[in-house]
Amino acid sequence: MKKQIFAVAMLAVTLGAQAHETGYWSNSSGESVRTGTGDCVKTGQWEEAHKGQDCGMRANDSKRRIPTPVSKKPIDMDEVAKRKKAQEKAAAEQKAEEQKKALDSVRSINLSSGAAFSTGSAKLSSKGKESLDDLAMKLKALGNGVKSVQIDGHTDSQGSESLNQRVSEQRAQAVKSYLVEQGVDGSLINTKGYGESQPVADNATAAGRAQNRRVEISVDGDIVEAIKR
Repeated sequence: MKKQIFAVAMLAVTLGAQAHETGYWSNSSGESVRTGTGDCVKTGQWEEAHKGQDCGMRANDSKRRIPTPVSKKPIDMDEVAKRKKAQEKAAAEQKAEEQKKALDSVRSINLSSGAAFSTGSAKLSSKGKESLDDLAMKLKALGNGVKSVQIDGHTDSQGSESLNQRVSEQRAQAVKSYLVEQGVDGSLINTKGYGESQPVADNATAAGRAQNRRVEISVDGDIVEAIKR
């Protein structure tokens, strides 16, 4: 028995234990000094009244060491839904604005025949293809927003009326074929040749004739459908 008491006393000294009014030994950090079996080491002042206390810890220490539960505010699912809806609306409006700008940029395009085709030919030049590459990219980006594409060919008054009619039709068809090759839906594209019947300038001058030799491209689209894409 004496050996056991001596061993406990040595343990208390080794740990820098201190006696508190609780009747138990504790170290400098306020932690309880325990035996090998986990029991708290009593001081010489221990009494029955000390039972039930956190051994070796003052009552105030015990309370301080217990973390205060953080009350969590319940998630307002209605508020979450409102925020999500607002974000989706803002994203849709931004996309609509982008689609509108893209559609406006292709609604009406005037392709100069002088730059797009060789003289008297329906074969597209490299410059003409570059212009159509840009158009094809925009049309594909609009997707379901494009309802129809109208391509109209026109010529000046030089040459016979029948020849001009044929050339205007061939040039309109050449533009359609190239757009289809670039991935544009051919079912959306309609073509028509007007020959020399719809001049926009005076055919009596070289400058006027150059303006009359043209291919007009008109795009009809719907922004709402473009957003749904």
